[in-house]
Amino acid sequence: MGVSRCGTYLFATYKKIRCAIYSGQLSAGEKIPSVREMVKKREDTAKVLCFSYFDNMFALGFSKDEAIRFIQDYSERLKIQTNLG
Repeated sequence: MGVSRCGTYLFATYKKIRCAIYSGQLSAGEKIPSVREMVKKREDTAKVLCFSYFDNMFALGFSKDEAIRFIQDYSERLKIQTNLG
């Protein structure tokens, strides 16, 4: 891992820990979670958000294929906006 990649990773970890402290998810004196624990929590949160997205799309009357196509199209638009910005 190069220096810049390592620095980017450490800065991202710092921001996550800072956010956890500011939001009250991590209290003063509490043990900082390991990287493995943070990755697991992130994956669990992502799964919950995905399930919620599909549940809400189905409640709006979208089919599974329509919901998938919608998020793929939206993702492509975000990529284009990010590359232009």
